[in-house]
Amino acid sequence: MTLIPKLSFKLTLSDEPLTSVLRAERGKLEAVARNAGATSKAFRQAFIAVHTGIAERKSLETLLTNKMQLRAYAVGIGGADFRRVPLSNEALARIDHLRPVPGRQLMENLFDWYCTDYDEMDNFGSVRDWLRKAIKCREEFGRWLPALSDDAPHLLAKEARDNELSLPEQLKQMGLERLQTGRLHSIAQNIYYLESLKSLEPNEESPLLGQLVVPEVYESPFTPEVPLGVEVMRILIERVPENGELGDSWRAVINAIGGDPRIPDGSKTYRRWWRPLGPELIEKARGWFSRMDLKIFLRVIEEHGRASHDPALQRMFPARKRFLEGLFDHGFVKGSRLYLSRGAARYVRHHINKEDLPAYSTVADQDKSIIYLNLGDVHLVEGSHNCKLWLHRKLPHNNVLNNYSVSIPSYYDLTRGIASGQHTAITHTPNRWITNAISAMQSYGIAVMAEHVMDKKDAKAHIRTYGY
Repeated sequence: MTLIPKLSFKLTLSDEPLTSVLRAERGKLEAVARNAGATSKAFRQAFIAVHTGIAERKSLETLLTNKMQLRAYAVGIGGADFRRVPLSNEALARIDHLRPVPGRQLMENLFDWYCTDYDEMDNFGSVRDWLRKAIKCREEFGRWLPALSDDAPHLLAKEARDNELSLPEQLKQMGLERLQTGRLHSIAQNIYYLESLKSLEPNEESPLLGQLVVPEVYESPFTPEVPLGVEVMRILIERVPENGELGDSWRAVINAIGGDPRIPDGSKTYRRWWRPLGPELIEKARGWFSRMDLKIFLRVIEEHGRASHDPALQRMFPARKRFLEGLFDHGFVKGSRLYLSRGAARYVRHHINKEDLPAYSTVADQDKSIIYLNLGDVHLVEGSHNCKLWLHRKLPHNNVLNNYSVSIPSYYDLTRGIASGQHTAITHTPNRWITNAISAMQSYGIAVMAEHVMDKKDAKAHIRTYGY
């Protein structure tokens, strides 16, 4: 018996009366039948009759009344139009009645339909059971059984990981190349990605990370409501210890998928990528991005000192670096924002990969950059050079530091412009400014000690002199 080759075609329906559509499409339908290798008039009539019935949403058990119509249906479900009417249990029973041993064309096209739609297919559990039963009659299709298991996506992903193969390589080895696309493949691939990611040590480098930042991958659905990228970020954030540092490669993945989490919670990006993670993981990630703010700010200060040939600024840099890093290291920093001068912004864009850059704003005037550190009850504002260190007990309502809609504030807005109520402005006088900063923060209720923000030698000298 000559087998009918697999077809790929689409029959477009119209809003016109069905009789008009059929007249217009009859030639196309007959061409499809001829391409299927079935040129008999009876087959063409059966094909058109089944197609017409499906267009009218008739049940399959009433449409499939003889073997010729079943044969037409077997050819037709290779295309989307014939899949509009679900395969009910009654229709499957009708197929069994007409062909106790199902034909190859029916099994291949039905398996393709199952793999393409998988859990989105109407009555997919019964279709899966029917295919498993049919394989008992057609053992040449036994290689399909792993894809027809109750938990096929997990099984396929596990096989690939156990054999240290990619999922496509594993499917090829199992003779399941036809699974390279479709819903079943997507679910298995996502499981493969997530389970492989869970097996990495915190901050471990892996080629897998490069695959996860492809938009087609992280935007694919994990659930109907949540994209895969959300689960990727969840795993990365959870895997790093609470007080651990987020490595550059892992942060680059998070940044590529969700961007900087320190954005308005009403924004589309926040709602899609960050809100599903919950407040605890969001705050954890914000802390890492704040640390990146500091790294960039310190790099800007250091570069300015070298470029300006200012020896005083260069001498002061190690102490400023130790002071700010100490606030981070001892858990005083709850959040931050970075404001770069236009020149500094050009510098970091040129020297730092886009994937590594946190969100920052631009200072509208002057050549100074600013970092804001939220210390809880105290708010610290530090400038790159020729700028006082500001400590605010409270911030005025709707200040620019907490207003993400202001992306290009002025230097005044970031410094003197937010001074209201209790605040301290500290000049960077050598050997005195850190002492003044510690004293002011302690008076505001921040339990910072000299050993937190100074090197050992300076801390001992400070304690001998001031007693704290």
